[in-house]
Amino acid sequence: MTPDDLVRFSRAALERLGALDRATLEAHLGSWLDRRQIDGLLARRDKIIALAKRRVAEKGEAAALYP
Repeated sequence: MTPDDLVRFSRAALERLGALDRATLEAHLGSWLDRRQIDGLLARRDKIIALAKRRVAEKGEAAALYP
């Protein structure tokens, strides 16, 4: 899958992604993931959110987001 494959996003999923923070991830996943892996998760979160914002800017909210 490439970023071009992602054309629509769930509003709820984006909200929940936006709420993820280091403290939450460390509390829930710290036993299994080290700091570098959590950094990777947060970086991917940021890229997904940025892509969703670009899609909204390009196509409009109704075309890029769904309930």
